[in-house]
Amino acid sequence: MSHFRCVHWFLAVLALAGLLFTACDGLERPPVVRAISPGDGVTVWQVSFWFNNEPSGEHSTWGRLVVDPAQVEEATGIREGRLNVVTEGGWAVCNAPVLPGNEPPYAIYFDLGLEDAPRELQEIILYMAVSDQALSLPDEERDPIPWPVSRWDYAAEGVADKPSTILDMVPPPLVRLLSVPVYAALELSAWYQSDTNEQCAHNQCFPMAIANALAYLDDRAVVTLAHTHAMGLKGDSTLVGQLDEYTGRSVTSRIVGSGLWFTPAVEGTFEYLFATGLAALTHRHLDDGYGTAPSQSLPAGNFTHSTITTIDEGPVATFEWIFERIKAGAGVVAVMQYASGGGHAVRVTAAGRDDAGKEWVRYSHDAFQTTANPASDSLGLENVLVELEDLDGDGTLNFGTLSRELVFVWAFR
Repeated sequence: MSHFRCVHWFLAVLALAGLLFTACDGLERPPVVRAISPGDGVTVWQVSFWFNNEPSGEHSTWGRLVVDPAQVEEATGIREGRLNVVTEGGWAVCNAPVLPGNEPPYAIYFDLGLEDAPRELQEIILYMAVSDQALSLPDEERDPIPWPVSRWDYAAEGVADKPSTILDMVPPPLVRLLSVPVYAALELSAWYQSDTNEQCAHNQCFPMAIANALAYLDDRAVVTLAHTHAMGLKGDSTLVGQLDEYTGRSVTSRIVGSGLWFTPAVEGTFEYLFATGLAALTHRHLDDGYGTAPSQSLPAGNFTHSTITTIDEGPVATFEWIFERIKAGAGVVAVMQYASGGGHAVRVTAAGRDDAGKEWVRYSHDAFQTTANPASDSLGLENVLVELEDLDGDGTLNFGTLSRELVFVWAFR
């Protein structure tokens, strides 16, 4: 049998077996694209920033999508596809992964594409679609439609003692030009942890991120915690209340409290772990945070307190390190720094990457933190998906946008 006939016989066998997915002309199968509408599992929000218990008074250009993976799959028939959003300003969400249907809803922040001064929106014209594979350009047949817009109050602070301002939150995530194609990447791998998360008091993000990570280890029977993981405050019997106490966070009430620097956050946690019989956990970290005083950022090198040591594994946070820690089942705490020097702590709950070098993490936090009124204790919990990339070329990964730098990652197990 000739080589030509052998090849065609082999292709015929693959086709009969259902294994050949290329078109007759040899091109790869085109992507399946499903435009989605309100009610199909995605909601749209406009972010209103709060600082120091007060609204900023400005409507921002930041948008927020909340994606319900199960609903999106039901509406489109596509499982674990890619989400794309086009605004008047351009390609605002580019091939964001739609997580598996058994994962909880999660947020993606984006640029609303407002051409004039930011204003309060009731609706916005968007084209939104889910595809079964990554797109190099948005669907050419796109038909933008009105989407209702809700308000999302955001007051995520709590690391360091310098208050943030509206200037720290700009710009929103980057928008790509519709005329510039991107590489249609393939997903390589992703790892997920349960989204253990509780409501924060004002500026309580650092103790709560640590508490969320410890509670995850408790859920997996890696540790047995002496205190209940629930909403709490300094001095009470909750896990976060005890961490407030051991870290020395200054607290008056749920709506009045200071943030924490890195050294007291780590020292207080180690004191708590030692006191409750959990000194055997292993700890490691990347980067040392920020702040020049010894009571602010961690000193370079391994850091020991209350007989417990966290191993310094490098001066800069990397995606690969985070990915491996999530894969290993460690509790992971990350800190983003804002332009002013203030920042916010979160618990990382998933990580994934594709063959184009796009790397993302999902984190859990409370975006509102009991600001202004104790009634807001029921607001703000969310999971957020962000890409990790050094957008400004300074050697430090940006946490989804130019205005946020990833400056500290701590893992324990």
